[in-house]
Amino acid sequence: MSHEHDEEQFKGRLDFAIWRKLIRFLKPYRVSVALLLVTSILVVGVDVVAPILQGQVIARAGGEDGMADVWNYLIGFAGALLLLVICIFMFICLAGRIACGVSADIRRAAFRKLQSLQFGYYDKRNVGWL
Repeated sequence: MSHEHDEEQFKGRLDFAIWRKLIRFLKPYRVSVALLLVTSILVVGVDVVAPILQGQVIARAGGEDGMADVWNYLIGFAGALLLLVICIFMFICLAGRIACGVSADIRRAAFRKLQSLQFGYYDKRNVGWL
């Protein structure tokens, strides 16, 4: 059976020199990248804490104190969910800012490079090779 539309398998080596060049474009966004990492860690923390709080609510609800002790855990759970919502919103905003900024910077650098080349370069290369 022929799969004409399947993607080709990558058979080469990963070139880290290209990644180093791309990572240089992140320098102007150091603060945003740091905040993105912090929000990621907070999201992971809330993801770990939320089931623990849920378990505590379930365990306390059947106890002798009844609902008196449960309210503290419910408030903690609500706070964790609020923190999760805020962190996810920040994550989306920061990732969007970084992605748009880096792609614009790469585009600017590419056009600057193309404009700095001699006219003879374009005589020897087809448009598709640019």
